[in-house]
Amino acid sequence: MTRVIDFTAQVNGAQTVFATSESFTVGSLNVFLNGVLQAAGDFFNETATGFTTLRVALVGDTLKAMYETLEATAGNLPPLGG
Repeated sequence: MTRVIDFTAQVNGAQTVFATSESFTVGSLNVFLNGVLQAAGDFFNETATGFTTLRVALVGDTLKAMYETLEATAGNLPPLGG
C-alpha cells in the first residue's frame, strides 16, 4: 500500500532526522520538498526507520514522503509452490 506522510509540522530549520510511521520497502521512499521530488543521496538518505536530510528544510518549507509499506509488498508475492 502506498502511504504519503506530511512532515511539514516537524520542519523547524534544524531537524534532519524524520521517522516514518511504519516499515517501508527499501528503495520505495520518495521525498518531496515544496512539492518537488528530491534525489536520494543528494537531498536525503534512507534509514531503517525513515530518512535523514542532507540539508535542513527551512521553516515555511513543506516536506512529504511517499513509500510502499512492507505489507503491500508481501501481499504482491505469489503463493508458495505456485
